[in-house]
Amino acid sequence: MIIRGRKSFWVFDLDDTLYKEVDFLRSGLASVANVIKKLYGKDISSDIWEWHKNSEKDIFLKMCQALNLTIETKESLLWHYRLHEPNISLAAEVEELLRWLNLNTKGIAILTDGRSLTQKAKLLQLGLGHVPAYISEEFASEKPELLRFELIMAAYPADSYIYVGDNPKKDFFAPKRLGWKTIGLIADDRNIHLQDLGCLSEDYLPHLWIKKLSQIKSFIC
Repeated sequence: MIIRGRKSFWVFDLDDTLYKEVDFLRSGLASVANVIKKLYGKDISSDIWEWHKNSEKDIFLKMCQALNLTIETKESLLWHYRLHEPNISLAAEVEELLRWLNLNTKGIAILTDGRSLTQKAKLLQLGLGHVPAYISEEFASEKPELLRFELIMAAYPADSYIYVGDNPKKDFFAPKRLGWKTIGLIADDRNIHLQDLGCLSEDYLPHLWIKKLSQIKSFIC
């Protein structure tokens, strides 16, 4: 797949595409552990990591049980997790790629599902607060719905559009329907969610799979 760079517009998923979502999870759980120690005088950080390691389905419920707190407190702990200032960063090669695309294409944007406050906090910490971001909560529209992709096409005229993501169950169906090119980032052992391709039709699969985002430049002329 060859892409004419100067006339293309690039759109990226956020979690497990531009950075590893597990880094946000670890940052959030550490922040919750710290606030619990400060407010309740108990250090349950080792318990939290053990629950995470054992794939506990509801870590926040386990926290309440361990601290003998009411179930209602779970929501407060969960919101602290969602709204904490995340300790996450872009890999140097990703930062360089985005800078290069900004200089050599029509531009870049981010299209991600999630809560507005949480996703915006991530973008600010990653140094991407200036990049146009289409967050599902702000548009009442989640992938694979077409709305946000259509809004990007209206706002940023280009000869071609490319969407880069990691989740074939929802990332590529909509842009492919609109004639976009699609690139899938192959999951590694740090991805939170499995990249399950079973029972998916060709409509849900990207035009191209890559192992690293840095490979993108090799497909641009």
